[in-house]
Amino acid sequence: ELMVRKNREVLLIYRNDAEFTGWHMPGTVIRDNESVDEAIARLVRGEVNAKVSTPRSVGWLECSRSETPSRHAIALLHICDLVGEYTGPGQFFDPFNLPIDTLVHHRRMIPEILRRK
Repeated sequence: ELMVRKNREVLLIYRNDAEFTGWHMPGTVIRDNESVDEAIARLVRGEVNAKVSTPRSVGWLECSRSETPSRHAIALLHICDLVGEYTGPGQFFDPFNLPIDTLVHHRRMIPEILRRK
């Protein structure tokens, strides 16, 4: 998971697909023969679509498989800052006043990432 910040707000992207409808932090899986850095670069290009500072690791977090049955059980947490303007599909929100339809485990991850930064 990648937390992108601007003016102390966090970037969330709206999803509307078969698995989830609502807001979520940018995230991806690590593909076969792909490094963590390569996966993050792909995520920034594809989902964030903006220039960001070098992402820095703030550790990992175990996720409940019951909340995300088709997803990973361990999330690698990274944080970076927006550099310049953002024109992508997401919006920035106060991390302590997230939309009600934010992915449940992301609502718990965001304060934890901020605590670790």
